[in-house]
Amino acid sequence: MVLARGASALRLSRSVQEAGLEAVVLLAPHDGVAAWSEQADFAVAVQGSHRSWPDPARCVEAAIDAGCDAVLPAWDGLARDAELANTCVRSGLKWLGVPRDLLAFVRDRARVREQAEQLGLPVVPGVGPMVDVDLCEAWAASVGFPLALKSSRGRRPLIVVEDAEELRVAFQGLSEHGPVLVERYVLQAREIEVPIVGDGEETVVAVGTRDVLARVGQARRVFIGPAGGLPPGVEGQLMGMAVAMAASLGWRGVGAVQFLLTSDGRPYLLDVRPGLSAGDSVTERIYGVDLVDAALRLGQGQRLGWGDEEVGADGTAVAVRLLASGAGPSLPRLGPGPFAPEVRLAAGSGDAVRAGDELGEVLVHSAGRQSALVKAQRVLSELDLGPVRACLPGLRRMLSDQRLWQGRLWREDAASLVGDDPEG
Repeated sequence: MVLARGASALRLSRSVQEAGLEAVVLLAPHDGVAAWSEQADFAVAVQGSHRSWPDPARCVEAAIDAGCDAVLPAWDGLARDAELANTCVRSGLKWLGVPRDLLAFVRDRARVREQAEQLGLPVVPGVGPMVDVDLCEAWAASVGFPLALKSSRGRRPLIVVEDAEELRVAFQGLSEHGPVLVERYVLQAREIEVPIVGDGEETVVAVGTRDVLARVGQARRVFIGPAGGLPPGVEGQLMGMAVAMAASLGWRGVGAVQFLLTSDGRPYLLDVRPGLSAGDSVTERIYGVDLVDAALRLGQGQRLGWGDEEVGADGTAVAVRLLASGAGPSLPRLGPGPFAPEVRLAAGSGDAVRAGDELGEVLVHSAGRQSALVKAQRVLSELDLGPVRACLPGLRRMLSDQRLWQGRLWREDAASLVGDDPEG
């Protein structure tokens, strides 16, 4: 069973079938006969509200009822859910994601931070885990604002606070779920990922780098690989730190190590993200690897079959995730157009659309960063989604920004360019 919807379900179903297996996908009550589900061999309806769907327990029940042998999670919260993995295994299903012990470890942000510090890897200055808001305020007074507050357990979104009043409110809300990590919020920084693949024994491969841009809420909208405009030696430094971190955990499966890179070239290790990622299409396009196939192989106990020597960059790729920012009756039927091969729509011309739905992806490739960005702009300028809003004007504006071309578009500026778009 493929635990995914939309574009991610389409991508994973194809890989499962190419491996000689049958793909079963889940349908939410509002999906109807969704175009993306037609790629799968079978589709199973699972009840639940749009806001809470899918319920992990119902996912497992559906997989068993459909006669599935294994579960492959996509790149949402289900891929990082250690309890879901435990439930699958207890129910006799094979979990094809990152092993349960690693999921439990990386779920605890405090343990990830401590592990990085023990390895001598740089982390963002911070304190915690903390349970006392007065101690937190005292530390904040000594270092200043803005600060980022994170739940040390679980994967709740971080909260950026600008003053003591905001800090107290945010701390009290997060502390209801456990201790809180408090870190400096680094301004004028880029978010960069290093995809990793490990066999749990001797091999950990760092598969290049990619820029992560335009977070709107928790949704990551744009990926560019390799990361551009890096100071000499920084790409190798990031990849080396990612391998060291993953190897120290005995990493098995696919994942990514997340970094911040400051305006003066200082890297900070942010997090370890288990499982497949929405940015993997960029990495696969330029480095010539198949990360979904790797996840399937490693999840089934097979060897990876390739290493560092097979990883070589070929040009630049840009991926733009098309996420609905508002509801719409349906997508229009797209004409062929000169750039049609670059647009992968998961929703069909008759599918109803809800806010947050993953409509598809624009993926372009070119020899250089500038030409790839120009190509992505042209594709988006010709893309007509009819009444469905997906922040296209803001995405086009961001892709044309000279700071992005130079590798100096900071994360807060990228999010502002896309997220504050009045045209949606």
